[in-house]
Amino acid sequence: MRIALVGSTAQEACLERFYESALRRLGHQTSLTWFWPVPMGNPIITLVLRSPFRTALVRGRARTLAHWFQDERVELVIVFKLPELDREAIEAWKADGRTIINVYPDSPLAHPGADGASLLEGAPAYDAQVTFARSLVPVWYQLGARRVLRIPFAHAPEVHFPEAPRPGDESLGNGVVYLGHAGRLQRWWLAQLQEFSPRIYGLGWEPATLAGRLRRLVRHRPPSAVGYGTGMRLACSAARIVFNMVRAEHGCAHSMKTFEIPACGGFQITNRTDEQLEFFREDREAVYYSTPAELQDKIRFYLRHESERSTIAQAGRAVALTHPYDSRARELVAAARELRRAP
Repeated sequence: MRIALVGSTAQEACLERFYESALRRLGHQTSLTWFWPVPMGNPIITLVLRSPFRTALVRGRARTLAHWFQDERVELVIVFKLPELDREAIEAWKADGRTIINVYPDSPLAHPGADGASLLEGAPAYDAQVTFARSLVPVWYQLGARRVLRIPFAHAPEVHFPEAPRPGDESLGNGVVYLGHAGRLQRWWLAQLQEFSPRIYGLGWEPATLAGRLRRLVRHRPPSAVGYGTGMRLACSAARIVFNMVRAEHGCAHSMKTFEIPACGGFQITNRTDEQLEFFREDREAVYYSTPAELQDKIRFYLRHESERSTIAQAGRAVALTHPYDSRARELVAAARELRRAP
């Protein structure tokens, strides 16, 4: 099948690239392009989306891609998020019987870039909507989606595997490491862990927004260096414990790091959620917490018990390896073929 993937802005080690690699391994002719051909975080995107000419600019770019789909005889377009796409743009892409599926890796109601008006207009135009969380399936139907598929996150075998720190990389690790974007909840929880001096990597951790000792725990490196791709492997390998939290604004289901941390060989302590417990058994393949006191007690325990920590990390990696993006991509393509056969 000829497949085109459309992401928002160019990124490294992102969901779009994971699916691209998986689809190619499955033998599909796959191309990845970016709706806005600028790097992630470029301020021009914010200006465009706030501009009074937003609709015209979005539709103009969509028309350019529609011609490309036609020239390349694309049969399936997989869109990643892009809440700014409206019905007219999506319908134009469906010309020649093309199937259009949207993969949305966040909660549609929580992300600041997703305004309700565009989602209500765009969701019904897609042939199917893909969400990672079971709890978000009825949310998408309420937004007007015609069909909703629940396809969880996974790990990318070409990116997520253990990698021993090289000389000079030992400083990446610590007793406890956190990999992720900054946010109010993340700041609050990490403040509860200051006795462990966790290393913090990710976007949005500007010193001016932090207070006291937490400010000194942030390691300022570019996203490509730590917390993403190769950097995630190195940080997980160098750390004794990787602290994770599935964010409340995305439904407390599971996250990409739920699979990525153990696949990289990391020992994962994450907040207790029903979906994560379905994948990783408690105290056997992952360790869970609900309260700050429980989290602190478990970190103290596992910092002192290397054998137990290593056993759980190895078991967690074995489970993560059974969840590659190849399986998720195969499921998505099967759904697309079913949609193409439907009257």
